[in-house]
Amino acid sequence: MLDLWILRWMRRGSLPVEIGRTFHFISDAVTTGLCLLWLSGLGFLALYAMESPEKLENPKLWAKVIVVIVLTINGIIIHAFVLPEALRDLSRPLLFGVSRSRAALFLASGAVSGVSWYTAFAFGIFRELNNTVTFTLLVIMWLTLVLAASLAAILLWLNSAAGARKLPSLSPPT
Repeated sequence: MLDLWILRWMRRGSLPVEIGRTFHFISDAVTTGLCLLWLSGLGFLALYAMESPEKLENPKLWAKVIVVIVLTINGIIIHAFVLPEALRDLSRPLLFGVSRSRAALFLASGAVSGVSWYTAFAFGIFRELNNTVTFTLLVIMWLTLVLAASLAAILLWLNSAAGARKLPSLSPPT
């Protein structure tokens, strides 16, 4: 939901100021969800180790662990750098006045978040992937989706009014 609002914010230019409280509430809910994901995941790993050690050989399980580790690191980055900057002034367009490198970090972290949550969910429910797809292929597919989503977010921003104002003129001086 937060990702969709941010995309809307990028397209429209601003959101109501009271939405900041909602962003904080949702980010707290996401943090709680991530903690529950770790708790349940570690519980399953312990259960597998005690009762079904062969389940620990499933490449999908370890691909999901990698995704959740990256999701956790990305969440720390979002809470430390992205949200404070994004919520600084909700009346201005998202990323207005932010350097290109910082904007790319913000957009990529959003893409990592969106793709990784869905990937972790998919890895959890698609039993068809159990022991049938290699760890390497699963990680490559996830990274490809992250890269595609990052590029899409950056292109969307560059094509938005806020992003277009940040680009230098490409025409030669006269």
